[in-house]
Amino acid sequence: MFGRIWGYLKALIGGGVEARMDPSVQIDQMLAEARKQDLELRNQAARVVAHRTELQMKLDRAVEDAAGAKDRAAQSLRNADAAARSGDAAGVEKWTNTAQAMALQLQSSESMVESLKAQYGQATEQADLAKSEVSRNELRLKELTAKRMELLGKLEQAKMQEQVNKTLEQIS
Repeated sequence: MFGRIWGYLKALIGGGVEARMDPSVQIDQMLAEARKQDLELRNQAARVVAHRTELQMKLDRAVEDAAGAKDRAAQSLRNADAAARSGDAAGVEKWTNTAQAMALQLQSSESMVESLKAQYGQATEQADLAKSEVSRNELRLKELTAKRMELLGKLEQAKMQEQVNKTLEQIS
């Protein structure tokens, strides 16, 4: 029972406050909140695009590392072959071990490239989605701004009509 009475009191007080609030202030507050949300969405989209750019740079470096490892492995094999032709057993072993190490590094680099390609693909999809969401929200914000102007015009018209009615009542 006490809860019900409390609810009625809150509704009575809240209704009184809402009745005394200026509609133009409420409209401006709504638009300010929409602008704040738009800014947050834009910042989030910027972070998503920055993440994609960072992944692109990592992918480029990983591709360069893989190409370098491939070149070094090929050079080590050529050196091992040259050492074998010259009869240098120690050189053959040294260059073969180096070629094996470079092959492992190449395998690791190629694995990293594939992983980064997958991440980059997802980041690109997210960036495109974020950009389209920002565009949609920008359109919504423009619509809200237009609606604000329309509502403020109607509000001003209603105030003027109210003033005319009061004047007519006084004249009567």
